[in-house]
Amino acid sequence: MKISDPLQGKVYAQLRRGRWFGTLPEPLALALFGAAELAEYAPGTVYASDAPAQGLFALVEGTVHFDKIDQSGRRVLLHVAPPGYWFGEIASASGVGTAVNVHAFTSIKVLRIAPENVHQLLGVQTSLSSALSRLMADRFAALIELVCAMRRPTALAQIAGRLAVIAQHCKASDSAIDFVVLQMTQGDLADMTGHARQTVNPAIKRLEQEGVIEVAHRQITILDSHGLEAFAFERIV
Repeated sequence: MKISDPLQGKVYAQLRRGRWFGTLPEPLALALFGAAELAEYAPGTVYASDAPAQGLFALVEGTVHFDKIDQSGRRVLLHVAPPGYWFGEIASASGVGTAVNVHAFTSIKVLRIAPENVHQLLGVQTSLSSALSRLMADRFAALIELVCAMRRPTALAQIAGRLAVIAQHCKASDSAIDFVVLQMTQGDLADMTGHARQTVNPAIKRLEQEGVIEVAHRQITILDSHGLEAFAFERIV
C-alpha cells in the first residue's frame, strides 16, 4: 500500500510517532492503516462495556475517557487518552465483549479497523498477533503502575502519581508533544483516584502553586513531569 492522500499521510505520520504503532514493521503498519476507516464521534459514549467487539481504534483527534461502574454504582475513571492512543485490542484479539466504557470527552476522530477486518488481518499478517500481545502487555504494565500510584501514603502523592503515569503514557502515544494536556475535570480526577473533590481540590492547587501543572476549564496541563514525580514519591512535602 502507498499513501498518496496528504491527509492520510499526515495521520499516518502522526500515528508512527507513537511507541506501539511506531515500532511495527512497515508492511504491518501499512496493512493496518489501509484496513481502517476514519470515523467521527460527537461527545458522548463511543461504546459501552460488555458490548460485542467493536474493532481496533486509533485516536487521531480529541480525548477519550475509559471508565467502569463498580458494584456500588460509582464511576471509576481508568484512563484519559490523547491522540495517538490505540484501544480495543483485547476484544479484537480475543473476540470477547468489551471490558470498559469508552466516552468521547470532546468531539473525536478515530481510525477504526472493523472486527472482521482485524480477523482477516490476523490470518494474513502473522506478526499482528504478537504486536497485539505487546500492546496488551503495555496495558497490563500501565495497570500495575496505576495500582502502585494509588498505594502512596498521602492523597497528594496518590494524585501526583496518577497524573505522572498518565503523562508518561500520553508521551508514549506521541513523541512530538512538549506538554501533556489532559482534557478532564477535577471531578474526573476524583473519580479516578477515589478521593472526594474536597480532597482533590487542595492537592491540585498545591501542584499548580508549585508550577508543576496548570489548571483551566475542563483541562489540566502537566508542565513539569519530573516535578510531578517528585511529589508522587514524596521527595517534596
